Amino acid sequence: MTAEENRGTLKMRITVICAGGTIDKDYSCALGGYNFEVGEPAIKRLFDKLQNINLQYTVQSVLRKDSLDMTPQDRKAIRKACRECDDDHILVTHGTDTMLETAAALSGVVGKTIVMTGAMRPEKFTDSDAQFNFGLAVGALNVLVAGKDMGTIEMPDARAYRAGAIMNSQIKFKSFSFTGTELPGCDFEHPGLAADLMGPYRVSVQYFDRDFNEVTEAARPGRYGAVVTVEIKNRRFRRFHTLYCASTEDRPLRVHARRIEVKADISLPPGLGIDPAVVKENAGVLERSVRRRFQEEIENDPEIAVILAGLSEARPGDKTDIFSDLFARERQWWVTMKRKFYGLDKRYPEPLDPPRAIDGPPATTIREGTAAEAGVKPDAAEKIDAMLNQWAGDTDEAFAVCIVRRGVIVLHKAYGKRGGKPMTLETTSNMASITKMLGGVLTMMCVDQGRLDLEAPLDKVHPAFAGIDVATPATIRLLYSHWSGLSGHQGGLRNDLEEMVASYYPHLEVNKRYEYCSLDCALVGKFVEAVSGEALPQFYKRHLIDPLGLKHTEVTRMGFGTRSIPMDMARIGQMLLNRGAYGTRRFFSEETFRKMLPVGDRRGIGTVSLSESGLSDRTFGHPGASKATIRIDPENDLVIVMCRNSEGANYDKYHGKFIQTVVDGLAKE
Repeated sequence: MTAEENRGTLKMRITVICAGGTIDKDYSCALGGYNFEVGEPAIKRLFDKLQNINLQYTVQSVLRKDSLDMTPQDRKAIRKACRECDDDHILVTHGTDTMLETAAALSGVVGKTIVMTGAMRPEKFTDSDAQFNFGLAVGALNVLVAGKDMGTIEMPDARAYRAGAIMNSQIKFKSFSFTGTELPGCDFEHPGLAADLMGPYRVSVQYFDRDFNEVTEAARPGRYGAVVTVEIKNRRFRRFHTLYCASTEDRPLRVHARRIEVKADISLPPGLGIDPAVVKENAGVLERSVRRRFQEEIENDPEIAVILAGLSEARPGDKTDIFSDLFARERQWWVTMKRKFYGLDKRYPEPLDPPRAIDGPPATTIREGTAAEAGVKPDAAEKIDAMLNQWAGDTDEAFAVCIVRRGVIVLHKAYGKRGGKPMTLETTSNMASITKMLGGVLTMMCVDQGRLDLEAPLDKVHPAFAGIDVATPATIRLLYSHWSGLSGHQGGLRNDLEEMVASYYPHLEVNKRYEYCSLDCALVGKFVEAVSGEALPQFYKRHLIDPLGLKHTEVTRMGFGTRSIPMDMARIGQMLLNRGAYGTRRFFSEETFRKMLPVGDRRGIGTVSLSESGLSDRTFGHPGASKATIRIDPENDLVIVMCRNSEGANYDKYHGKFIQTVVDGLAKE
């Protein structure tokens, strides 16, 4: 037994008894990353990180074991160390798997306050939970009294935590960009940790060429898709990665990379405090640095493989907008590949129909008109404009609005300056989570054509979820209402997002708690792609952007990231106000539209009840972190849009007044 003492300035004195576990593990390079060793107690490093600490502590290393390997004799040794300890407050660091068993063994130790802690990821990992757990444990020791029940702290489910760690574990190929005919193998980035989390596992890889043919070697340069299957016990999950073969000649890629030249107009943000003139004069240094980094990472960076694969397939004159760029093409390749892999190309062989022609009179479209035609008071636009000018003079955030009633424009104007230039009606703004409503529109198109069912369990929606035993199945409606148990704001750019979520599916607390996030909408985006055969950038372009004539809207995700202008957003709002139609096109039926709306206190399919400041109870839309606004009020035949990049000063002071001024301007029937 070893001991190390540190004397602080005094408030409480504790003894830390170290028993090993993940918190102390080290997956060293010397071990090839495949095995671990329980090293020196991490607690010493954690204490070193604390500043102005007001306690005395002693560290005793009793064991260096994985808790799964602990024996009754080991627990007796920990118990003995606690009983013989001179201090009344004891912190035990321990592995998470059998912490409860050891806690039970310590329950009879009298006159001591004992807190146990550990970590799900080793303290040496940059994303470890060790420091947080350690701080919480020290705080608990400071308030707990021996022999008294001070309350219960609910600990996270270790199995769920492990499943989450597995879900986020990264696959690393020998090289993502390579030369020669041998296709590179792969394993987890930290194989030892993966084995610790999962137990024994097996990795196998299927390779596909750019024409989706399964291959065993690289017969030609270009794109290759790798389907990685990980098998553990009685289940398996997959990951999808793009590889790039630069040449079938077996010459190291780094040799080719030495000839890379970088010529760029590099600018640095003002926040770095560097004079732009200095940056320009030293452009050569920056270019060489960028070139060197590219050369160093060309084999190991998966994004470089994606870029090279896309460039190899591009032709001069190809479109490079957000709907057609290299990343949009990458996504489309994987949508096609996965449909073939899962057999969905057979299940849904026909493309999704575009918005169909209306049989009968056209739906309302947005147009210029008089106040009387709009059904507003003669001075309504003037009063709204005056109020917005007042707001613009009392804030640091520019904005632009479009207010439409009965299809007639009441006010369409920009206010303030952005980047030193006047805000215009064609200056795009961040619509943030209003994107969820746009994604909801895409989802309802698939529902309308029988491709998706809002109430179906996920195993009936996508093959990645088939055969997974869950207590409560998730549905698309639960995903959109944020009751699926998912959390986080991933944008869905991963080609294997559905497989990632499926690997964690048994641990989701479905319909037990509300948690607002974007991951659930991103997952629905994968379903939309799977049943339509179109990646989201292309789907948006063909089924929403072009049919509605949206000239300044960029959107490729389901949960956030849209940039748009007031008129474009107003057209989307008018289409929803028309219950799924605009002009001569119907995007989905009125019955399907009704399924999109909020139900009770739960969110709808990208829609939220947003009645405020005199708007009717049926008003809906979606909020956004940028404080952009869209309100669709069916009873008042009204669409209100405000585009902006952020809250800015005095938002709460004026936004309610803005809505109320619009409502006050409505003419009484």
